[in-house]
Amino acid sequence: MEVKGGALTWDNHRSGEAKIKSILDKGIVNNDGLFSISSWKVKKPFRFEAMWTRDIGSHLVIDSAWKSYMHWHLTIALFRKVGVTRLALIRWNRDQFGNLKHEIQDLESKLHSIQTDHNGNSSWCEEAKLRGKMNELYKRLEIHWQQKPRIDWLKNGNKCTKFFFLLATIRHRQNFIASIKSQNDEWLYTRDHIGQAFLKYFKEIYSSSNSYPQLDISKFFLDVFSEVERASLSCIPTHDENRQTLFKMGSFKAPGPDGISVMFLKNYWEIMDNSFIQGHLQDHCQ
Repeated sequence: MEVKGGALTWDNHRSGEAKIKSILDKGIVNNDGLFSISSWKVKKPFRFEAMWTRDIGSHLVIDSAWKSYMHWHLTIALFRKVGVTRLALIRWNRDQFGNLKHEIQDLESKLHSIQTDHNGNSSWCEEAKLRGKMNELYKRLEIHWQQKPRIDWLKNGNKCTKFFFLLATIRHRQNFIASIKSQNDEWLYTRDHIGQAFLKYFKEIYSSSNSYPQLDISKFFLDVFSEVERASLSCIPTHDENRQTLFKMGSFKAPGPDGISVMFLKNYWEIMDNSFIQGHLQDHCQ
């Protein structure tokens, strides 16, 4: 939260050499004080908005930004291209794409004026045009809320619904270890035995001089795969394999730290195709 006024926020209310002023970087506030603050300013992280894909301008902005940076090292080039594209999208969203809420309110006002005009001065073509724009904005707003990861939880999470119990069951199953196989090839089922096995394993790792023990995993697929299939496991994925894997992913999956989502890669794949694949392949080969 930005400081209003002087940066030295604490004063001991004394004069002369005894006067002390300092910066307080922490504060305590109750619920009433929290809701009374109207000027919280938090820097929001960049997140690619799926609704941007419905505007042709986003393709032009991304194409221009993506081609504006070149570097001989493909991995560095990919990283910088993403950064430049993020900045371009932020500026475009602010200056051209606009605020959905304000645009919808403006169109609703214009549409209301036309529909309440009983003097015959309104034009049906103009009303139809406004309706078309309104429908498009509502569609974008629908996509925006569809992208919100917690929408189902906010609607059904705190209720005794099928969604709540299903989610709780899935989380319980994901967080529960029913059994493990020890280093002596014995199956352990009780909680105490499983816990002791984990403790023993990690104690041996961190007490050993070799921090990264070489584990032989060939026994897991030696009798299952042929020589050709085993060799293919260590091969670099082809261009088509990368593309097929990407397009099988859910479009609304959580983005990475850079805010770039799967939907972004799918919709603008033709723009970043070669540089994206080559950058990842170079990083993989190293």
